[in-house]
Amino acid sequence: MKVDKDLRDRKADLLKYLCLRAAEALGEIKKTYGQSEYRERASASNKALMTEKERLVSQIRQEANREHWTNEEIVPNILLVSHCTNVVMLECRNSVWPYDYMAFSRRIGELWEPFCNDCFEFPLRKDVCVVCATIVRRRAQEAF
Repeated sequence: MKVDKDLRDRKADLLKYLCLRAAEALGEIKKTYGQSEYRERASASNKALMTEKERLVSQIRQEANREHWTNEEIVPNILLVSHCTNVVMLECRNSVWPYDYMAFSRRIGELWEPFCNDCFEFPLRKDVCVVCATIVRRRAQEAF
């Protein structure tokens, strides 16, 4: 997957790429966990997709540093990667272990917070200073 400033305009390509990566991961996961181990399959597929998301976000950050992108160029790309990863993760998990309405609702809530926090990593306005508790916790953990 080519990562550049225009990634934000290639949502369909990103979704296709992530679906292929999810299918690859699920093929390997099925070799490890049996049909009755649906919880383990779901967990492993989520981990695989999160690893791919982190890799893509890392690539975006590296390109942004190398090419001196502005936050206005960084944020839409990171948000698109986060959104697409969440969509594929939900589809993949549902194929392994179908959601009931409460589990789906809870999972959407779990995915919502990190998605919102992405905006605070790269604020678009200099006059706004918002410190999110999750970011503070993460930075504190990284310091030790």
